[in-house]
Amino acid sequence: MNEISDLSCGLVGEHLVCADLILSGYRAFRTEQTCPYDVAVDHGGRIVRVQVKAARTIRSCPPEAKKKWNPAYVWSTRRAGKRGRREYPLNEFDVLALVAVDIRRVAYIKWTGQVHVQIPSPGTERRVGGNGAIMPRKHDFDNCTFASAL
Repeated sequence: MNEISDLSCGLVGEHLVCADLILSGYRAFRTEQTCPYDVAVDHGGRIVRVQVKAARTIRSCPPEAKKKWNPAYVWSTRRAGKRGRREYPLNEFDVLALVAVDIRRVAYIKWTGQVHVQIPSPGTERRVGGNGAIMPRKHDFDNCTFASAL
């Protein structure tokens, strides 16, 4: 993928979220730049406010069990604006849409003020513990749907 600017990456993320939601049967639209959230969704007459965070590609993340580095998409979710100049208040939006731009996937999670979110690269397993057991993931692209975030 060609290197794109931060602004373009954010715009790609917003458009991918709108397309994903519309294709899933929701009425979604991008908001103005002055709005404190990026996408609005009409959900049965209620407006759901969505903040979009986009990651260009996977990163190597430290493992929980210090065994090996795990490829994952990573988002810092508490700060907004250029260089994270301000923090998001808890009531500013309802749902985070986390976009993996290179694979064009979106995960939706309910906004609770978490500081950092990682979603493993699709196709990787989360192995922890001395016996290499596969543990369930809290977040991945397949089970973080918009409906589950509501």
